[in-house]
Amino acid sequence: MTDIAFNPSGTEMLVISVLLGLSFIETLFLVYFIVVEETLKVGHVVTLKRISTPFNVSLFAMGLSLLSLIASEVCLLLGAQKDIVVTAEDCFFSTYQVGYIIYSYQRAKGLLSTILPTYVTLFVWSLVQISPLLFYAQVIPDAIILIDGKSTKLDEIGHIISIAGGCVLLFLDLLFLSVFIIFIYSARLPNSTKPDNRFLIVSKYGSIASLLVVLALVMFSLLSDVHEHWFISSSVFFQLLYLDLLVMKIELHRDKMGKLRSANDSTAEARRKTRSTSTRQEGEVESGDK
Repeated sequence: MTDIAFNPSGTEMLVISVLLGLSFIETLFLVYFIVVEETLKVGHVVTLKRISTPFNVSLFAMGLSLLSLIASEVCLLLGAQKDIVVTAEDCFFSTYQVGYIIYSYQRAKGLLSTILPTYVTLFVWSLVQISPLLFYAQVIPDAIILIDGKSTKLDEIGHIISIAGGCVLLFLDLLFLSVFIIFIYSARLPNSTKPDNRFLIVSKYGSIASLLVVLALVMFSLLSDVHEHWFISSSVFFQLLYLDLLVMKIELHRDKMGKLRSANDSTAEARRKTRSTSTRQEGEVESGDK
C-alpha cells in the first residue's frame, strides 16, 4: 500500500462534507423513486423481486458505494487508521465502477446490437462479465498488505491491476460514447425514421455520463500524488455522474408513463366511439321498427 500524503484544508473538508450530504440525499431519493413512483403509484405491490431489476440494483449499488466511499473519507478526516480506510475505499470505489459498467451496458445494449457488428457486441459483453473480477482484484493487494505489512511488490501489482481496470473502463466508456453520438447524429438526418424516444434519452444522458467518467479518470491521473486532491476531484465527477444517471432514470420513467397514458387515452376514445356507434345503430333499428 502506497504512502498517503493527507493534509486537507478547511475548504477541502467542507467539500467532502457537502458531497457526503448530497450522496445521502441522492441515495434516499433513489429508494423513494423506486418504491413510490415506479411501484406504488402505478398500482403495483412492493416486492423484492419487482424492485430488484438489474437497473435498480446497479444504480443503488453505485449510490450506496459512493455514500460509503465519502463516509470513509470523513473517517479519515477524523483520524481513523489510514491503511484500513484506504482499503475500504478501494472496495467501495470498485463497487461503484462495477455498478456503473453494468448499468451503462444494460441501458446501451439495445443500441450496441443495432449499431455495432455482432463480434464487437460479444466482446463488449465479455468485458462486462469479467469486469467485477478485474475491479475487485484491485482490493486484494491492499488487503494483503493490511494484514501482513508493507510490500513493494504487492504495491506494484495493485498499481498494474488499477491501470488495467482504468483501461477497461476507459475503453467501454469511449465505445459507449461513440455509439451514443452515432445514434444521435443518425436520428437528426433528414431522411431518417423517427427514433425511439427512450434511445434518445439514453444517448443524451449516456453521453454526459461517459464524458464525466473520462474527466474523472484524467483528474485521477493528474492528481494521484496528493490523496485529498484526486479524491475530491474524482468524487465531484462521480457525484455529477450519479446525478446524471438519476435524471436519466426519471426521464425514462416519464417517457414510459406518457406512452402508457397515451395508449389508455386511445383505448378510451376507441371505446367511446364504439359505444356511440352502437347507440346510433340501435336508435336507427328502433326507428325502423316503428
